[in-house]
Amino acid sequence: MITLFEVARRFSERLPGAKVGLFIDQLLGEKILADSITASAQRSEVVKVLTVHSTKGLQWRYVALAGMQDGSWPNLKQRGSLLGTERLVEIFRHGISNPEQLDAIAASGLAEDEMRLLNVATSRSTEKLFITAVIQEDNQPSRYFEKYAPDDYQLTQNERSITQPAIVATLRRMAMQAQDAGEIEFATSALKTLADAGVRSADPKNWVGIKELSTSAPVIGENEQQRISPSSLESFTECGLKWLLEQSGGKDADSTAQVLGTAIHVIAAQLKQQPELSLAQLEAKLKGAWTLIDMNKGWIKDYEYRRAAQMLQKFYGWNLENKNQLVSVEERFEFELGNSVISGSIDRIELTSENKYYIVDLKTGATAISYEDARENKQLQSYQLAVVNNAFKNKLEHQEVSGAELIFIGDAKAKEAKSRPQAKVDEKAVTSELLKISEQMSSNTFIAKINDRCRSCAVKSSCPIQPQGRGVIQS
Repeated sequence: MITLFEVARRFSERLPGAKVGLFIDQLLGEKILADSITASAQRSEVVKVLTVHSTKGLQWRYVALAGMQDGSWPNLKQRGSLLGTERLVEIFRHGISNPEQLDAIAASGLAEDEMRLLNVATSRSTEKLFITAVIQEDNQPSRYFEKYAPDDYQLTQNERSITQPAIVATLRRMAMQAQDAGEIEFATSALKTLADAGVRSADPKNWVGIKELSTSAPVIGENEQQRISPSSLESFTECGLKWLLEQSGGKDADSTAQVLGTAIHVIAAQLKQQPELSLAQLEAKLKGAWTLIDMNKGWIKDYEYRRAAQMLQKFYGWNLENKNQLVSVEERFEFELGNSVISGSIDRIELTSENKYYIVDLKTGATAISYEDARENKQLQSYQLAVVNNAFKNKLEHQEVSGAELIFIGDAKAKEAKSRPQAKVDEKAVTSELLKISEQMSSNTFIAKINDRCRSCAVKSSCPIQPQGRGVIQS
């Protein structure tokens, strides 16, 4: 009867206000009894799994104390009621109210309780006591383990932890890589047994890499038209798979760097309407809009602002040296290419002394591409085709183009803007090449390519030629 009231007391502390029926259901449903309330017959050759509290006053020939890990022995986690009434008792008992001192007193009391509990657990055997612990990177034996373990304790090395996922992984590897027919039969039989028992990961139907392709249809139908931006042409050339994944939602929302790049373009474009603007006036416009551009605080915000101001300085210096006449900024265009429509906007359209149009694209990225890559840059090539086709809403006076160039102002180490020119394109050759690329962009196959941008790729975890995205099953 006393034991029953003790169990009821602990239950009411854990679930105050709970009904009697819930208390009875918990008692009947316990697999490891908190306390033995009813008398039970003694049986030989059985193993009892008990809590330490329920072993008080009992003894066995052999006792195994499993999992003597740090954090469990001792368990110094603070226990008590929700409102902390036990703290009130400590305050009156010791005459102190400092929370840190109360924590120290509580920890000391818990340590003593844990030591007494450990003494109960280790004194239950009459012949042999077995104590086990695990050594892992994030799981270490308790300091009490050294107290009871002999110098020559047995150490068992396990390549894998004894968990369901680890066992399934081992069996899968054995089934696919083993050379011995017996091992393969054992592994497949064990996987089937686990799958029949409801272990989903053991069923081959749920293995990534086993399922057939959901569809082999192209992303764009034969009678459908796709819209392509000039930057997408360049991105697809670098890596077709990256382009597809980013177009399908794999790209993060605009970063501070992207918002900053847009802001620099907008401020630089104002020189078309107000060519008399000074560098100080441009920087004032940047500073006025900075709270909308960068949400960082402290030194990070200050650093980013200085970097943005340096970009404006480099652009302003380049613009002063530029001898061409500025005709248009952020001019939108659109032209058809096979079943695709190429559309976008050009940062700057200029007129040379030879009365030919010249394209300038402003880049705020930190790294400039090589001169060789600039000569084959698909974005600039599509801009030149836009001029050749006079694909602008506001038509140009003629369709003669002399070339294009990329202006990089984002390199913090460079004191001046870096120019990467592109000569006048061969209209027929470039049209044919871009048409081929646009057809590949609407197909059903997209190839992953290793390039310099792989290091910062946002979809690396889905790339089959990168370690992070390699398939779990390789042929």
